[in-house]
Amino acid sequence: MAYSFANFKTYLKIIFKRRDDLESIDSVNLYGIWTNAAYKDLTTKHRFWGLRYNFFFPQLETSDATQSTSDGVAYVDVPSDALIIRGVYDSTSDVSLTRMPSIKSYRKKTDRSNTSAEGPPTQWIRIGDYVYLHQTPDATYSLEIFYKKVIAALTGTGETVIGTEWDDTILHLAAYKGFIWLGEYQKADVHKSLAMEGMENLVGVYYEEEKDIRETLQSSAGVKDYGF
Repeated sequence: MAYSFANFKTYLKIIFKRRDDLESIDSVNLYGIWTNAAYKDLTTKHRFWGLRYNFFFPQLETSDATQSTSDGVAYVDVPSDALIIRGVYDSTSDVSLTRMPSIKSYRKKTDRSNTSAEGPPTQWIRIGDYVYLHQTPDATYSLEIFYKKVIAALTGTGETVIGTEWDDTILHLAAYKGFIWLGEYQKADVHKSLAMEGMENLVGVYYEEEKDIRETLQSSAGVKDYGF
């Protein structure tokens, strides 16, 4: 059964020996604060306690097909919930745009403001809250932006979007945060170990979907010979 936000707060309260005072510190429920902090950390960070994990949550991969360019405007908005932009597809021209290697490479485009050099965009780069395009569009093009999203904070009886298998790990990570806040470091270490165990057991689980592809590539002598 999936843990709801209400469940997380209840289970944390049990871990903290049913402390009622933590439910209302200046009208703030700390159990809820720690739960959402743990949930956000797990879905955005790549590094925990000096160890780097390659976290991948397919549930956080999405796209926004509502963006359109304007004639002479070199950018479109980054989706408001985007963490990482994965790619940009021009559905009007039926072509995937290539990511520019760096912001510096975009700055070097001397024709960015040249109206006679406008055309269908072929490249993109994220700069702040915008996806800049080159060439600068000469018309309206419908774009689909693929990205990893930032999760919304849990409220009410809401559940996480990353799968119930991560619920216990989030709970222990929340408990770790709570005990650190309270200065109870030995108890924090217990939940740190439990959270790390959960991460280590699940961090690569979704890559199993690619197992057949990897085995096919590895079994090819030609592929091996060429170092792929």
